Amino acid sequence: MSVHLLNGDPVQVALGQTLVLEAQVNKTPGHEISMVTWELQRDKQREKVAEYPKRNLKLDVSLDQQGMVLRVTKLNETGYGIYTVTVTDKNGKEYTARRTVKEAVTPPEASISLYCDVPLTRWDVPGFVWLVDGVDVSNNTSVLSADGRRLFLSAQKGLNYTCVVSSSQGTSVAQYITGVISAACDGLICSSWIWVLVTLPFAVCF
Repeated sequence: MSVHLLNGDPVQVALGQTLVLEAQVNKTPGHEISMVTWELQRDKQREKVAEYPKRNLKLDVSLDQQGMVLRVTKLNETGYGIYTVTVTDKNGKEYTARRTVKEAVTPPEASISLYCDVPLTRWDVPGFVWLVDGVDVSNNTSVLSADGRRLFLSAQKGLNYTCVVSSSQGTSVAQYITGVISAACDGLICSSWIWVLVTLPFAVCF
């Protein structure tokens, strides 16, 4: 039998948010779980935070899925450190896994992108070229995904986006065009309309 945690290491959680750690046990024939224990080591101190099937030792801690999922709500400064899950079988043998939980200072950055999609069954290793307002940005790797299919709009703003796909079977072009047609204002409230043109044979999604 073995146990491992599905979370990456380290686990980053913002102050005041909920920490979720999920363990997975690979059982072999003849092994049955008798107890699951979660502990937190901070500096040189180590404390037990939850046990299954006994009880939770703190009000902000809960266990789900027969002790395999640990949930700590409203995480504070004392909740950061090294978490260890110990799975004990009916013979008393212990199996452990651990993760370091750190404070997340900067939240993940959200982004909007255009995706140039082609049916792979019809294209042999296609190449992608992106034009923004007629300017080729294909050499600017900071605005494109590694495979060239996705263009990140936050890094490359424009009105006319064109994707050109080429391979030994030919070339296909798709456009995504945005623009404000008109706007109407009533006092301090304004409304506007955005128009989009997409040319086929393949789709551009975002």
